[in-house]
This record gives sequence, structure tokens and C-alpha cells, in this order.
Amino acid sequence: MDAVLAGVDAQQAGNEIALWVGVGQTAVALTVGLIQAGVVGWGIRYMARMSERREQQHADRHTETMRALDHQHTATMRALEALIERTAPRQA
Repeated sequence: MDAVLAGVDAQQAGNEIALWVGVGQTAVALTVGLIQAGVVGWGIRYMARMSERREQQHADRHTETMRALDHQHTATMRALEALIERTAPRQA
């Protein structure tokens, strides 16, 4: 009878160890999952910020290009006006 009780005690101890091992594995899995979710969330947020930054840079370059084209157009029109004045027939 003592052997049976010793066996039952050993089995209960093993069950408790298995329970705590399961709890530990669950805690580790949960921790790793939360870390992964945090890294993915941070990455998405970072990509969104960089996208906004590139969009602003593009808008700035567009504005700069339009300004340069406007100056070029103005200079071209002045040159064309000067050419027309020089080549126009003289009025009597």
C-alpha cells in the first residue's frame, strides 16, 4: 500500500511539474507573440512616416521644378519679344 501511495504522490508531483511547464511555455509564447506584434506595428508605423516624408519631398521637388520652368518660360518669352522687335519691319 505504501508503494501505491508513493506512486500516486509521484504522479501528482509529475502532473504539477507538467502544469508549470505548460504555463511557462504559454507565457513564453505569449511574450514572443507580443514582441513580434510590436515589431510589426513599429515597422508599419515607420513605413507610413517614411512614405509621408517621401511624399513631401516629391511635392517640394515639384514646386521647385514648376518655379524653375516658370522662370525659364518668362526668359524665353522675353527673348522671343526681343527677336520679334528686331525682325519686325520698320513702320514708316
